[in-house]
Amino acid sequence: MKNQKAIPPSSKKGNFLRSFKYAMPMVRAYHKGEYKKFPWKTVFGSLATVLYVLSPIDFIPEFIIGFGLLDDLAITALALKAIDMDVQDYLAWLKLSQEESKNEL
Repeated sequence: MKNQKAIPPSSKKGNFLRSFKYAMPMVRAYHKGEYKKFPWKTVFGSLATVLYVLSPIDFIPEFIIGFGLLDDLAITALALKAIDMDVQDYLAWLKLSQEESKNEL
């Protein structure tokens, strides 16, 4: 837990900028073996979302003006929500780890 940044005071759900800010530290902590609960479902779901959005095959075709992008937006919103939930779990773990480190001193 060396040189870990403090957790931001705002822990409101839905803060996607924070989610992206802490996604890479979460991956690094997993890679170092510190964080064990890596969200593989979310990673694969996010990749599937990107492939779906870039794919020419859609549930609602893009040529239907006004509705064509709704399926892309809905799937993207679901992927962002999953990412945010996983980052919330990581931040809770990080806070607990920091508190345990303080108690050991």
